[in-house]
Amino acid sequence: MFGKAVNTLVNLLILGAVIFTLASPQGPFADWRTRRSARKEFLNILALHRPEISQGAVLGQLQSGHQPVVFTDYQCPFCRASEGEIQRFIEENPDRGLLVLHFPLEAIHPFARGAALAAICADEAGHFPAMHHLLMTTELSNETEWGELAAEAGVGDLVWFEECTTAERTEARLERDRELGNALGVRGTPTFIIGDELQSGGVTARQLIDGVEG
Repeated sequence: MFGKAVNTLVNLLILGAVIFTLASPQGPFADWRTRRSARKEFLNILALHRPEISQGAVLGQLQSGHQPVVFTDYQCPFCRASEGEIQRFIEENPDRGLLVLHFPLEAIHPFARGAALAAICADEAGHFPAMHHLLMTTELSNETEWGELAAEAGVGDLVWFEECTTAERTEARLERDRELGNALGVRGTPTFIIGDELQSGGVTARQLIDGVEG
């Protein structure tokens, strides 16, 4: 009888030790709990900022529901490498679209900010897709004339365009995009939001359409 009680006590002590270990901050489930908490926080932030994200520039045709999003930098070689898949996604799915938000990495790409401002103004003038393509395919330098690219993209009033690139509203829109990226945990470009997932680096056209359909 006594031996049975001892065995029961020992088993309870072992079980308690196991539970304590699993529940402790350094236990084997610690990483899982951390990831789960971070995921929940990301989803909350994403839901909070969806209205602002939806104000991004548009490539293709936007439909109801959430669209794929890309945070981009026009001087980023990885962003440029991703353009082929983005264009394929749009061409093969003419009823779909993608939102573009600007996240220039000025510390390593000195002309990316100017390109982003030019893109924002081209968007305001109704010529974003053409300007986006030109900025992604032109070798940017201190000799790049944003006005010439804007004219090639179809912007008619170049005096207005030049004023737009230095306007407070344009700076504010760029800052809004950057603040959104920072809030969502964007650390580099390109970074995509596909469905409710944040994905850094390149993606395929299939991943983009799967995100829309999912």
